Amino acid sequence: MPAKTPVVLFVSSFFVGGSEHQTAILAKALQRAGVEVHLACFHRVGPLLADMEAARIPCTVFPITSLKNLASMRERLRFTAFLRRMRPAIVHAVSFYPNVFAIAPAVLAGAPVTIASIRDIGDIWSQRQRRVQRLSCRLARCVFVNSDAGRQRLVAEGYDAEKIAVIPNGIPVERFDVPRPCQRVRRELGLPPDAPVVAAITRLHRVKGLEYFIEAAALLRDSHPAARFLIVGSGTQLPDGTEVTEYRRELEALAAQLGVGDRVTFTGFRRDTPEILASVQVSVLPSLSEGLSNTLIESLCAGVPTVATRVGGNPEVIDDGVSGLLVPDRSAQALADGISRLLGDAALAGRLGDTGKRRGRERFSVDRMVSRTLDQYEHLLSAAGRVAHGHGSA
Repeated sequence: MPAKTPVVLFVSSFFVGGSEHQTAILAKALQRAGVEVHLACFHRVGPLLADMEAARIPCTVFPITSLKNLASMRERLRFTAFLRRMRPAIVHAVSFYPNVFAIAPAVLAGAPVTIASIRDIGDIWSQRQRRVQRLSCRLARCVFVNSDAGRQRLVAEGYDAEKIAVIPNGIPVERFDVPRPCQRVRRELGLPPDAPVVAAITRLHRVKGLEYFIEAAALLRDSHPAARFLIVGSGTQLPDGTEVTEYRRELEALAAQLGVGDRVTFTGFRRDTPEILASVQVSVLPSLSEGLSNTLIESLCAGVPTVATRVGGNPEVIDDGVSGLLVPDRSAQALADGISRLLGDAALAGRLGDTGKRRGRERFSVDRMVSRTLDQYEHLLSAAGRVAHGHGSA
């Protein structure tokens, strides 16, 4: 891929979510690789923005509050004009709202390569939203997904299998070289220094199944009386920075109702995930739906034995019984049984943690993700060049 190839990455905002986190990682890594990266967004807010500013990656805002109103149409026209002036080689939209907003203007502006990214299994979207996204993605030269499960779901929905590329997430694995145990985190959170700690690190959204995690904590109260449970993360962030807290309040009420309010700690949003993982014995992902979870990969790379539900891309990260434990979703008992196995069998926990760490670092590094992304960019640019000169079709 030629040096200084201009690429526009379009993301909704810079709040901490899986798609936003991966876009921030990709933007910095592409810049280091010599790619001329420009960010576009709807809302120039969120904790990840400071990293982009520190890397001096330019960002242009196209503010909208809806995809359907007149203001959104004006911003699409403005985005089209922006692309015609900038003339990027690649426009790469990330997730539902950027896909629907940006792909048609990019094609209209004559961008040689337009890419959509779908990083979830689609369960959070309505039938109508999925249809709208599918229509937008038909205009793209390629659709990036981060799991084979995601690819299979799109093909089943009528997407062209030949236009889908699977590029798994990448994380900076060196960040997780944190000595264990990390007592600072325990002191900050008021956790006993020797208590077994079980953590669910995730966005507070109903699709994450955290009620089953709390129910599992209640089931383990008698067999593991010293265990403490962390829920690390915040609710959805609105453009003005307000957090949606309804689900958290429901979870807190459930913990109190089940008699484990004193054993379950809600930490809110934290940026020290490596230190959190270095302070826990078991990581849990109780999701009802997943694309490819950053937290799951991070838990493996930190060497923390992990219990996850058998949904979406989770089986592509964890080999059950080898690098972690997979359990059925929507089952507090299955979660409790998995957690109990790891808390009660140090040899098993150590073996799963060690294998998970090795496999996670081999398969989900930033270098691997960026290399595959650059390969796809180069392939798509080459194909677009052949079409432009009348030598075939993409």
